[in-house]
Amino acid sequence: MGPFSFLNGAFLFALAAAALPVLIHLFSRRKLREVPFSHLRFLDEITRRKVRRMRLRQWLLLALRTLAVALLALTLSRPVWHGAGGARHRGSSTVAILLDDSFSMEARLDPRSLVPADLAAAGVTQPTRFAQARQRAREVIDLLEEGDRAVLVFTAAPLRVPYESTVRDPALLLEEVQRAASRPSRSDLAGALQRVYPILSGAKTLNREIFILSDFQKNQAEAWLRAAGTLAAGSDTSAGRGAFAIPPDTRVYLLPVGSSGSSNLAVTGALYESDPAGAGGRVTVRLRDAGEEPFAETSVQALTGDGSGQVLGESYVSVEPGASAQTAITLTSVPPDGRLIVRSAPDLLERDDERYVVTGATSRFRVRVVTGGGMDDPQVRDEVRFAILALDPWRGANLMGRGSGAADSSRAADTGPEAPLFEISIVPETDFGLDGELDADVVFLLNVGRLSAAAVDLLDRFRKEGGGILIALGDRVDPRMYDTQILPRLAGLRLEDVEGQPGGDAYFSLRPAVTGHPIFEGFPVAPGGALTRAEFRRLVRVRLGPASRVLAEFGVDRPALIEEPGLLLFASSFDRRWSDFPTSASFLPFLHRALLYLVLGGRAGRADLLVGDPLVWSVASDAAREGLRALGPRGIDLPLEIAQTERGPVLRSGPTPEPGFYWLAGESGVAIAGPGGAPATQAVNVDVRESDLEPMSVGQGERLFGSAAVRLASGDEIARHVEETRYGRELWKLCLALAFLLLVAESLIARGRGVS
Repeated sequence: MGPFSFLNGAFLFALAAAALPVLIHLFSRRKLREVPFSHLRFLDEITRRKVRRMRLRQWLLLALRTLAVALLALTLSRPVWHGAGGARHRGSSTVAILLDDSFSMEARLDPRSLVPADLAAAGVTQPTRFAQARQRAREVIDLLEEGDRAVLVFTAAPLRVPYESTVRDPALLLEEVQRAASRPSRSDLAGALQRVYPILSGAKTLNREIFILSDFQKNQAEAWLRAAGTLAAGSDTSAGRGAFAIPPDTRVYLLPVGSSGSSNLAVTGALYESDPAGAGGRVTVRLRDAGEEPFAETSVQALTGDGSGQVLGESYVSVEPGASAQTAITLTSVPPDGRLIVRSAPDLLERDDERYVVTGATSRFRVRVVTGGGMDDPQVRDEVRFAILALDPWRGANLMGRGSGAADSSRAADTGPEAPLFEISIVPETDFGLDGELDADVVFLLNVGRLSAAAVDLLDRFRKEGGGILIALGDRVDPRMYDTQILPRLAGLRLEDVEGQPGGDAYFSLRPAVTGHPIFEGFPVAPGGALTRAEFRRLVRVRLGPASRVLAEFGVDRPALIEEPGLLLFASSFDRRWSDFPTSASFLPFLHRALLYLVLGGRAGRADLLVGDPLVWSVASDAAREGLRALGPRGIDLPLEIAQTERGPVLRSGPTPEPGFYWLAGESGVAIAGPGGAPATQAVNVDVRESDLEPMSVGQGERLFGSAAVRLASGDEIARHVEETRYGRELWKLCLALAFLLLVAESLIARGRGVS
């Protein structure tokens, strides 16, 4: 910014009006004809002196009128001087304060300090990131002075804007900040910025500023950069303004809270399985350590969800930094109301330490099966036959009998006597990734030969967002293509040569390498014994990566089932040409356990209800809505409306504001029976993608907000940095005063009083 700027630069075109006095002067001049008279020749010298004075007055009037018009045009343009003379005057400001109130901001500042239970019951709490952010927000508000305007936005979804337009009274903003509390949803910083851009662009003040107070999570930064197509470090973003395209002449201040390297253990999934032989059951719990410190022998409990907190079972689990782990809790009994809470030991962020489960709910997980060709190809149909039958016997039988590709990408229907555990959709490799969306819990690559670049990008994004990927190899797989195009984006694995011959006498056996792993639970395997009697006659040699973990093997240096974050690779085929595994009794439980392991590794099934999702119940007719209510924790009462779907009318609620149990109730508030006689109770959980507390890097911040964004650490004084850039002098009042004085002088001179 130079020494001069204009707040209303559009009015500079009015400077052209300064030419009007000159044009009027030129067109009003009349050419006089000189006629000398002899008797006036002695007065000629006196007349010439008077004419010179008259011309001088006319030029002076012309200059005064021209300058007056120019000064009026400059007044409308509101010039600002930023030089040394202007630094003694403070300019007016329009300020946007974006305060992150997502649930990651509930993390305590001191990761090693826990409040004892008795003090916590008395209301004693540890300082949190949100408390620090509120204090920093108050410091920003204290900088507002007379003439300044500000808008406050709370960035957790859905956005909360206390005042739709800017306000002049800082006390109103202080009151909102003081009584604000964090909310159990993710941050929508991108939406908040779009909300304030029009306000700042229309501001007629010297300064336009955005203050962002957040923990600036790395995973969200990656998502925003990916959406803008600028994930690479060297990507260009809007001519230096960053991926968020900050408006010109707007200064951005980033005020991060919290500390780097914070460790947090989150319960990312819980799946209830009944015990047909007893009154109890078990809950398989998935946990993830989103930090740099391990968790050793951490307690995980299953409790009743009726408020009594009765412990029904307990287990202990150890989780390495950045890794996930599963544990199974055996229940002594099942709550009669079907409400179950899984809770881990308290840690840095307690909001994600528990998971709500409804034992009577039917869990259905969506599996996108990608095949090596269309289902019209008999060879492809034979390759996928047993895998499809294992996932959904009723629809699988229909697909195998129909032999048509018409249903390749359709969603499964409930055609059997009970809903299947997995809901499958089938798409050939040539069509996968074309729509850029992936509505599934797990992607199953079944003997896929090659994938497009768009498909690989989609898989990479899907895995990073919590989805699971299962890869089974086969005849169509080209190891070189996998090693150069697919696996470098998804894992550290590399495929080598194919070993073995179909139909030969030699074969390999599948043996667990990690005893007690959840995938192998329930298999009667003796120590060192085989998982199945199936004979594998062909396999692919796999070179492991730094993060690889061998769960099963075919023999020494022959990994069979390899795990990487969010991915399982089976080094043989589910095709009968490579083995008789698909026809063995162990194939179905093995495939089910592998897929469930991947499902629980993400968001306990992406079909789980998360905070912000609506509740849906099937109803017989519109009349069934009468007197029904959707109730939730802490007295939440959500409105219901009828909606028509392909499966008939449903009752749909508004967005769920809190995690917990919600139920369909009559006028008395008691839960009523839902379809099939089951209690119409649903569990809503938090989005555990918010649980990763690792902050974004400085480079990511520059690519998002632009290189000119100012980053102020918690120890930096806000006032000193801000006031250095807020000063300058607006010159419109001076221009208006000078224009007035010039017009007064012009008036006096025009009447002949300005010149003697």
